[in-house]
Amino acid sequence: MIARRASLSSALVLALAACSRDESVLPKRSGPTAAPAPPRTASTAASTAAPPPRAPAKPTAPAVTPDARKAYAVHLAAGRKLAADKRWGEATAELDKALAEVPHDPRALLDLGWAAFQAGDVKKAERASREAVRRAPDAATRAKAHYNLGRVAEAEGKRDLAARCYGESLRLRPNETVQRQLDALTKPAPAASAPPATSAAPVALPCTGATPMDELTACLGKATRVDDDDDPAELRPPALVPIEAAPDGLTKRVSIVQAQASRTEEVLLLVASSLRGWSTVAELTRTFNPGAFGISEEASFPRIEIREHKGAKVLWLEVQKRRADSDLGVDEIESDDTRDVVLCLLADERRRETSCPLRLPLATTYKRERMSAAELDDETKRLATPGLPIAREATFSVTIGDDGVVTTRLVKGVADERTRPLLGARRLF
Repeated sequence: MIARRASLSSALVLALAACSRDESVLPKRSGPTAAPAPPRTASTAASTAAPPPRAPAKPTAPAVTPDARKAYAVHLAAGRKLAADKRWGEATAELDKALAEVPHDPRALLDLGWAAFQAGDVKKAERASREAVRRAPDAATRAKAHYNLGRVAEAEGKRDLAARCYGESLRLRPNETVQRQLDALTKPAPAASAPPATSAAPVALPCTGATPMDELTACLGKATRVDDDDDPAELRPPALVPIEAAPDGLTKRVSIVQAQASRTEEVLLLVASSLRGWSTVAELTRTFNPGAFGISEEASFPRIEIREHKGAKVLWLEVQKRRADSDLGVDEIESDDTRDVVLCLLADERRRETSCPLRLPLATTYKRERMSAAELDDETKRLATPGLPIAREATFSVTIGDDGVVTTRLVKGVADERTRPLLGARRLF
């Protein structure tokens, strides 16, 4: 019986250690190692045997007042409702409030781990899920927390750790979702690729060879043209866009060039200098203004600054694009605003060329509504967009760590198909 209890206790410790980087769950030794004890007879050994090792004691929670428990229930319900609506950033905030009322509550910790993961905050997801494992009142809760830890590990590229977490989750509670996630890890790891951009495919940049600025703009005037039927004489030549409130010395290192791709489309490009000359390093955005059909687009750059992180000079360039489309046939108007940040590593004594490997979301707003209150005829009603007015928005936080890792978190609203894959951590340098 003693041997059986010891093996069960050891198994619990090993299971926790297998899916956790928290060394507090491992047995600890204090002081120098004791010298071997002298041999004992069977009778003395039986009477003086040390008690079997015990599983780590479950932490005890402080007393909770009725008012605190009531507030906890309100915040927990709100957090779960927001999570069901995929408003992961706001769900995280509500679950944090629930845990402020009832610290270490395993249900709130479990929900927080999943909401934070979906919002892109993998560090918070890991901390909450790890604590949920320690505080879990039953095997099902512990299994879900191990699954959360597996997803965090997988997002960080730690496939072996993720497999151990999924395996421990399945040991505690068989589950088809966990099994599929584990099975997917047995496939060969995908080849390393560049961090995702906001576009579906990488943009082929024109005029990347270093040249003097006048030669670069001449190159861009030809390379950005998209309609051969346009008369080049009717298109404006590429021009530098003034950068308002630019930091000292910035314009000597980077500039924004506006080139007319056609009579209706303009492209805005970031160009950077090096010892060899100027070259294109990023496409910032395109605007389409046909002068008809109720379509108008405009771009701006609300913030441009240089930030230093562990010696790396990072250009933080925010790109805002506003689009409006009046659909007169059905008496509707649509607006779509996006604000992204382009992150570039500026050329210095360590980097010969400027590069811009990351573009991440900061805010999105979409609206579609009726233009007037006039009554529509039956034919127009059949063509009208159902469910008006439609409004969606999301805000994100983007932070750069001194270790070169950039983390994008959903703060408010719902991430869409473009922004959802960009949540989480990516390496900038």
